[in-house]
Amino acid sequence: MAAGKECEMKPVLGLVLAATVAGCAHAGPISYSDLLGRERPHADVRIAYGALPLQYGELWLPKGKGPYPWW
Repeated sequence: MAAGKECEMKPVLGLVLAATVAGCAHAGPISYSDLLGRERPHADVRIAYGALPLQYGELWLPKGKGPYPWW
């Protein structure tokens, strides 16, 4: 009787495995031009650390009231 139950479970286990693997599928990589074409979020604050145009850091602040973790 135990061998019969084992044979009945094999197709079910196969379906569960197939569904799990299908759920793990992801989109392929995008090209650099596609990445540059996407809309980019704007930082809340831009802080310069030097005189050159590319010497800055961008700060994104959480929306809404805190408290926010500080670590």
